[in-house]
Amino acid sequence: MSIENARRNSLELMRVMEDLGTAAGSGTITRAYVTARNALKQNLGLADVTAQKRAAKETLTHLREGVRAAAREAFADAWKLGAAQAEHDAAEFEIEMELPTVRERDAMLNRATELVEQETKKQTDALWLLILLGFAANARLIFGNLYLNPAPALKVAKFWGGALMNQTYDRLLVERAKQAGLRVGRMAVLGSNAHHTQTCLNVNGQIVGLDEDFVLTGTPRYAGRMRNPPFHDYCYTTVTIVRIGS
Repeated sequence: MSIENARRNSLELMRVMEDLGTAAGSGTITRAYVTARNALKQNLGLADVTAQKRAAKETLTHLREGVRAAAREAFADAWKLGAAQAEHDAAEFEIEMELPTVRERDAMLNRATELVEQETKKQTDALWLLILLGFAANARLIFGNLYLNPAPALKVAKFWGGALMNQTYDRLLVERAKQAGLRVGRMAVLGSNAHHTQTCLNVNGQIVGLDEDFVLTGTPRYAGRMRNPPFHDYCYTTVTIVRIGS
């Protein structure tokens, strides 16, 4: 049961993260960038230079706020997935579990959100400098992918979505399982063979001790040994506890 639940969570995490943005151009973060580009075209077409700068600054601020809101919402969903999986498995394995305080949860979510917002801020700060210096008339600099490209923010957001889900599960359940003295290990679970890398296909089903790292082979991967997913960019593998020998 815990394995099937982890597999469903992996697929749901993929859906939540894809709602932020995909290669096809849809998603909340992607739309925030498209909206900002369209607004800047109008902003920089204003006859008055002072009005141009004021409007452009508001547009860039709205972009950062939009990215922050989208990332925060997705991270809250990822945290809920990890907590729900921990609660499900706690009941299955008869483990007493305590949810963290709202302050502890929000600290995790806010830190991850700030890291995504920083990626957008790097771009908006650079673009704002161009506007101040009067170089914004070069439309290729603004409306291409050099200064308003959602890819860096999406990459960071999708990493932290997976990290939050798995860290939440780990913090809520694994320590409790250890304290309870249960004969359990941790298993890596791949949500779908249709969306996999060689690394995750290789690690799928691997069982390690509660304090041990997963051994990774194949590519892409961040390292040869890691405690929890994500194991590489855009990784949606999750972890569940299983009885040793099951």
